[in-house]
Formats: sequence, C-alpha cells, structure tokens
Amino acid sequence: METRQKKGGRWRRGLRKSLSVLAIGYPVALVLVILALRLVGDTWWATSVALYLPRLGFAIPLPFISLSLLLTRRFRLLGLQALSLWLLLFPLLGLCISWRSYPADGEKSFRLLTYNVDSANGGFRPIVDEILAHSPDVVFLQELPPWRAEQMKAELSPMFANIASVDQFMVASKFRIISSDQPPRLQFYGRDRSPRFMRFVVDTPLGPVTIYSLHTVSPRGAFYKLRGKGLRSEISSGRLFVGGDAAAEIVDTAALRSLQVKTTAEMARSEKGPVMIVGDGNLPTLSGARARYLGDFHDGFAEAGLGFGYSYPSKLPWMRIDMLLSNDQLAFKRVELGQGRASDHLCVFGDVVARR
Repeated sequence: METRQKKGGRWRRGLRKSLSVLAIGYPVALVLVILALRLVGDTWWATSVALYLPRLGFAIPLPFISLSLLLTRRFRLLGLQALSLWLLLFPLLGLCISWRSYPADGEKSFRLLTYNVDSANGGFRPIVDEILAHSPDVVFLQELPPWRAEQMKAELSPMFANIASVDQFMVASKFRIISSDQPPRLQFYGRDRSPRFMRFVVDTPLGPVTIYSLHTVSPRGAFYKLRGKGLRSEISSGRLFVGGDAAAEIVDTAALRSLQVKTTAEMARSEKGPVMIVGDGNLPTLSGARARYLGDFHDGFAEAGLGFGYSYPSKLPWMRIDMLLSNDQLAFKRVELGQGRASDHLCVFGDVVARR
C-alpha cells in the first residue's frame, strides 16, 4: 500500500512539474515566435513562409493549459496565461482596438478605398458593386491588367468623373487628378525590375494629396514551388524541411519586395505635403520590412479600425496585407473592410482628415 501511495505521489508531483513547465514555457515560446517572425522573418526562407501562414493554431494550447491550472488551483501560473492571451491577440494575431468615429460636422474629409481586384477575374460588375457599397470619393485599384482597364473605366465613369490608369494601377476620383507618375525601374541583382507602385496627386477637400498606390511582388509563386509535387510528397521526401530549390527563390522574392517597399517609402518621405501609401504591400503585420520601412507612417487600421483587419484571402481571411498609411499631416476616421468576394482580397476603406 505504501509503495502504491509513493508511486501515486511521485506521479502527481511529476504531473505538477510538467504543468509548471508548460505554463511557463508557453508564453516564452510565443515571445520567441514573435521575435523570430519580426527579426528574422523576411531574411530566411522558413520564417518568411511562416509569416504568411495562419497563426490561430498557436492558441490551441491555451485553453488546455488554463483549464489544467484552474483545476489544480495553480492561480499564479494561471496569471501567466493572461500574458499568453495578450501575446496571441495583439502582437501575433494583430488585434486592433480603437475609438472609431466619423468626421465631425463641417470637418473637411474624403473617403478613400483601396482594392486588389485580382485581374477582375470575379467580374467587373461585382467589383463595382462592392466599391459603390462603401461610397468612396477616391478609389485605388491594384492588379488590374491594362487590357481590362477600358472596361473598368466604362463601369466606373458614371460615378467618378476622373479616372487614370497606368500598368496594373487605376485611380477613380470624384476630385481632379493633378498628376500620375510612374517611377523608374529598379536595379535588382543586375536586372531591371518593376517598382510596382505609382505616384498620384489628387486635389482633395484637404488640398493636394500625394498618394502612392503599391502592389509589391507576391510570395505566392515561390511558395507553390515549395509545395512541389504536393505537401505529403515534400514532407515524406524531406525536401520541405530544407526548402529545396524554392528556398533561394523565397529569399530573393522577399528581398525584391523589401526593395520595392523601401523605394516607395523613401519617395513618400521626400514629399512636402500630405502623403498616403495605399494598396497591397504583401507584408503581414509582423514583417520586419514593414516595420523597418513603413513603421514611421500611420497605419489606418491600427489607428481607426476594430478587429484584426484581415484582408486576404477573402473567403477565410487571416492576413492584413492591404494597407492605408499616411504621414503626419493626415489622420484616419473609421477604417473598415468590405465583405464582397469579387476578388481574392477584401477592399479597405476609411475617412481621411487633417491631423491636428
């Protein structure tokens, strides 16, 4: 009997010790994941891939650890799980909580909407219907092929008097478009590459505003290469764990994307008046490139949004990669996302006012 009691006591002590390790190790692991994604993410193929994966799975241990601590009355360690919850919701999942409001009566403002339209593969009319549902004054479209620009212009022209289109970018505005400029091509490893952004100046109620419409190179092609003959085949062969031929392409694509963002940000900072950067940056919120090059711009959703702000993919979104950013001369009121599925992205829109 004594031996059985001793074994039972050792088992309980071992269980409590294991639970303590889990309770302490879980928030530590979350911190390490966050640091790896932010500090390493864009420069190593594995963390670069991880940046674009759903992060909700990191929350799976939390309820089991918390319930176990509650049942064993380990209340001090239970408090650590509140820290884990904060790490999950805010740095890792990107929850934003703000006091949202519309522009005050008489306050000068305009509503801007940005939308990656996925080459209009979902049809022109659904895209236009989604745009009009949010009553924007200025619309910026990305990923609109030039051969589809005329049809999109025809759909939008009854509502927007001024429309300009260059390459994959289109702006439709109720206000005068003062200018549209295409930046020079970028040198990347000895090759000319597209900067993948356009500079527009729009004469808004706040005066002329310079707006950069951005759509950086997507990581999707390199990720498809990583999948190779299929996820199961790549895992069983071991190629997935070393990156194979795709690893170098993932890193190179991330470097090109960083260069495109850096160039956009440097040009935007050199402007004298109000400036915005809008569009699809292909940069999740924990991206080091996003923090490094765009961190000094005001993030519209972080400033005036509520929730996670995930804009991609539209059917089951888990990434906030479509952006409304501004310099210190502009502020945002009530930034929201659309709900339509005419594209693989959701549109993002918000009211823009002068910053006081």
